[in-house]
Amino acid sequence: MTREPAATPRDGFECAPERGGVAAATGANATSPAACAWWVVLALAAPAALACGEPAPTLDAGCAEPGTAPDQPVVACPAEVDLGCIDPAGAPLDVSASVSSCDGTAPAVACTPGTVTAGVSEGTCTATAPSGATARCTFPIRYRVEGPSTLLCPDDVSVVCTGPRTDVALDPPSVMASCDAGAVADPTNDGPADGFAVGTTPVTWEGTVGGETLSCDVSVTVRDETAPTVECAPTTVVRTAPDAPASFEPPPVSDDCAGSLAVEVTPMPTERGTHAVTATATDDGGNTGRCDFELTVLDVFAPTGLRVVSAARAGGATDVTLGWTPSAGADVTDVRLERAPAETGPWTALDTLAPGVTTYTDAAMPGPLAFYRLVALSDGVEGGVTAPVRAFAVEAERYHLEDRSVPSVPFATSLYGVVRYPADAAGVGPHPLVVFLHGNHGNCRPASGDDECATLQGHACTEPGYTTTPNAEGYLYLQETLAAQGFVTVSLSANALNCREDYIPERTQLILEHLRRWTTWAGSGGTPFGRTFAGRVDLSRTALVGHSRGGEAVASAPAALAATPVAGVSLASVFAIGPTDYHEPRPSGVPFAVLLPGCDADVRTLEGLRQYDRGLDPSDPNARAQVLYVGANHNFFNAEWRFDDNEQIVRVCDGADLVGGAAQRGMLEVVLSDWVRATTAPARLPAYVRAEADTPALVDAWADRDLDLRWSYAAAERLAVDDFTDAAAPDVNRLGEPNVFEGMIASVTCTGRCARNWSHLTGAARPAWQTAPGRVAWTTVDVDASAYDVLSMRFASRIATINDGLSEHDFRVRLVDTAGTAADVLLSSAGRLPHRYPSRAEQEVLNTVRVPLGSFLVDAPGLDLEHLAAVELLFGTPGNDEGSIWVADVDLAAD
Repeated sequence: MTREPAATPRDGFECAPERGGVAAATGANATSPAACAWWVVLALAAPAALACGEPAPTLDAGCAEPGTAPDQPVVACPAEVDLGCIDPAGAPLDVSASVSSCDGTAPAVACTPGTVTAGVSEGTCTATAPSGATARCTFPIRYRVEGPSTLLCPDDVSVVCTGPRTDVALDPPSVMASCDAGAVADPTNDGPADGFAVGTTPVTWEGTVGGETLSCDVSVTVRDETAPTVECAPTTVVRTAPDAPASFEPPPVSDDCAGSLAVEVTPMPTERGTHAVTATATDDGGNTGRCDFELTVLDVFAPTGLRVVSAARAGGATDVTLGWTPSAGADVTDVRLERAPAETGPWTALDTLAPGVTTYTDAAMPGPLAFYRLVALSDGVEGGVTAPVRAFAVEAERYHLEDRSVPSVPFATSLYGVVRYPADAAGVGPHPLVVFLHGNHGNCRPASGDDECATLQGHACTEPGYTTTPNAEGYLYLQETLAAQGFVTVSLSANALNCREDYIPERTQLILEHLRRWTTWAGSGGTPFGRTFAGRVDLSRTALVGHSRGGEAVASAPAALAATPVAGVSLASVFAIGPTDYHEPRPSGVPFAVLLPGCDADVRTLEGLRQYDRGLDPSDPNARAQVLYVGANHNFFNAEWRFDDNEQIVRVCDGADLVGGAAQRGMLEVVLSDWVRATTAPARLPAYVRAEADTPALVDAWADRDLDLRWSYAAAERLAVDDFTDAAAPDVNRLGEPNVFEGMIASVTCTGRCARNWSHLTGAARPAWQTAPGRVAWTTVDVDASAYDVLSMRFASRIATINDGLSEHDFRVRLVDTAGTAADVLLSSAGRLPHRYPSRAEQEVLNTVRVPLGSFLVDAPGLDLEHLAAVELLFGTPGNDEGSIWVADVDLAAD
């Protein structure tokens, strides 16, 4: 196939021979008009010169300007060169340009490229004068290529950023259209329209040649070569809790190529105070900027334990008292109490209080429901904020159904109840029910003096000159506090059963009869409440609270309810206050707690501890708690029992040793609330109830006394190592393995009333040591303790001369594994074993110490809890060289 010469002029004209300097085309007739274009030839036949009569270029090189070379050249390139169809290997290209110079001398001309290959789209001609002065021009080159069409991208691009996004002008690719191809469309690319980010971005070009789509790729790299700038200034930050980080907004940073950068502050302070720190910012290009500044950390922790500590209904309104433990933050200067109608706000400041304040009473709280929170402040700077706590306005009702039959009661009697309950709030409830029952006390009140007894068949006293003793109303302070916390409460009158011998089983049946009525009131409703409580009471979470004989009655209720179920009623827990023990109840199937008043002149042997002991059945998956309240009398837990039993019956405590009625009721408001809330939820009981922590400061603050509370606790899930019930006790433990008593001057076991001041029913051992260190060991051979959390043991100090002068016992508790690894923990690091308490009727009362198994691993990390060989007590620590104690209920417990 014959093709035309590769280079053809864009606009040719005839040459005038007399002008001379005519360019010749290799392989073509020099006189042919087709070969005589003034600006292009295929072979350069003579030095470049003005050709074909073309006038010289205008001398616009500044010939007249000072400093211009006399022979400064001027060069003019062709407007375009079209090579037609070329071989893919390339085609030669010879071009002459029109030149001139300032002084008329002929400059030398050189044009490139000499060979056009695929991708070349531009040529350059350079004119050089004898003086070395130069001038350049360029011209486009067009052609097609034999073979398939291609798209040739230019070289990859690398530029310096101008901002977060950098505009980059991309040279288009060369379209190598096939000689036989049709129309060529301009290529397009997929580069970002808003500019390129720092880094490398691939870009794809696409073009259409004769209907065929071609593509090629190019990379665009945007370089960041400027370090960021960090602007530092002295900064104060606030920690909102002891375990919270010192979080703050880092110093501002600017960067030519990034909108925002992460800033690292080192070293990050972990304690309060002023610290020298460095802020460092690193951009995507690896450039780093830094500055130094002072960072002051303030500890502005929120108070802890915010709660409704008390509530009282007066004149139809509710006064609610909030209580909390003060902030531990050293930089707290004030605490702001806020209130809101909803948990999410909006919040309104009620008052600003000193940091040591622990309570606040919101008189006549607005609306049926309010939320409260505390904000810690440091000179106006806000710190930690407590979680909101909810409080209900308290509503009041009572009922008095006369001449009603109660199982086992041999006469028609009254069903009288005093009700306090949360004000209706949309979407809240149903609420658990808490039932109170008082004890044996006078039922007729004279104008002065103590209440007196009369034989009644109903609630009301009918004796002339007397009014009815409001025994049921004696727990209104507890009822209203619980109602504000979200419980429906009812306190029952047993006036008709008082002043009679025993009548404790009848009290239990009285409770069940009231519960039968409540199933109607909480269901469809009925007289006397209508639908007030319909759908608002959750009887499947009923808690019972009893005092004195009422305490024994509620302890008997689980068995009575199991024998005669009340449809829809399930007991969540039982709490007995100073209970009697005439009928030896064994509360089971529900969590049970008993409060023992240390100055109880009525129930002097603290009989309630036997109910706790009877309930220690490892097969019963329910918690047990017992608290000895040192300094509390029997009567003052009922606000209507106005006289101290120490004065009425026998003085077991001197007046100076009594905490007083306000302290007794204040303690019970907090402790009973914690018990009821946890057991009706259900949730984990507080650590102090589990004998794992000291009494919360709020309890002491609300009681306005430094209280001495001694707790026993048995977890729902536990493995009994020894309860000293084996026939061979104390030599053989509950696991059937031998016990070891070394260095003892006395070692006995006891079950039942085997000591004058010992009222417990549980088995116990009595080690005593004096002249040499003593050791008691319970061998377990190979027990897997890894599923348990604590080693739980109960102790009591002996009322014996060997313990004279002691205030507390201390000794080491040891675990040994089957490999012989031993770990020791001091008893005092986990709890207390106090010696005695003020009372002329003092009992040797066991209290629990729970040692976390993790404490043993701190002492000996290699201890293998999966293979436990022994539990040991090592006596004879400094200051406790001699002593005598009771030890009972050695358990591994899961909570």
